Amino acid sequence: MQSSCWSNYHQYDYDHHFHTDNKTSHLCHEVWVVFKNKMKSILLACVLVLLFYSTHAQSPCGYSCNFGAGDLCCSDVRLGPTCYSPRTHQCFSNTLCGLNDRPCGTGAQTVCYNPTTHVCLNGKLCGISQDVCNGVCYDRRFYSCSNGIIVGRQDPFSEPCGSNTCSNFQLCGQAFNGPTCYDSNTSFLCTFITANAVCPRGQACCGIRSVGIVCYDPSVEFCNSNAQFGAICRRDNPSICRTSTI
Repeated sequence: MQSSCWSNYHQYDYDHHFHTDNKTSHLCHEVWVVFKNKMKSILLACVLVLLFYSTHAQSPCGYSCNFGAGDLCCSDVRLGPTCYSPRTHQCFSNTLCGLNDRPCGTGAQTVCYNPTTHVCLNGKLCGISQDVCNGVCYDRRFYSCSNGIIVGRQDPFSEPCGSNTCSNFQLCGQAFNGPTCYDSNTSFLCTFITANAVCPRGQACCGIRSVGIVCYDPSVEFCNSNAQFGAICRRDNPSICRTSTI
């Protein structure tokens, strides 16, 4: 009887410890799984941080310009490094302007302007068909610049233009293909970088290698260039470009 009780006691003690050990083992396993998953998350976070700072250090803009497909970085002298979409803006060396705008001026004083309404004359922004006299814009059809002073014209307007003479309020434009007379009411002298072309009012111009300065409609096209030459591309599909006149 005593032996039987003793055996039952030991059996109870063994079963108790066996179940207790199983519970402890299961608990330890769950803790290990949670710990392992946490470590994976921490390691993944560390990798993402390293990738971010690697990109941060390499990008001129300080971060990746991935807000939209094909975004680029412009080291704008006024705004600092700035991301932009080539569908809406264009970077001229160190100046970010609208797609069909042009820069005028130097350094932080540079401004963007619409070449269909204004012209840049030695860093001075004037209206199209205007000239500059001692830093002041004037309409040379009705005024002239005499010793740095703007004076009214007393005689009917005319001006020499190469081998011809422009009259009837026509102006002479130094176009890339030579001096040209044009009616400033319907046309204007469009400037691209350092060269000019006579274009219809409302149009813009773009420099194309082996062709020269080409006029285009800025409502449907843009000049894809930040240097001396470029291509004229479609606004609705920038991958379609042309390097010749229509």
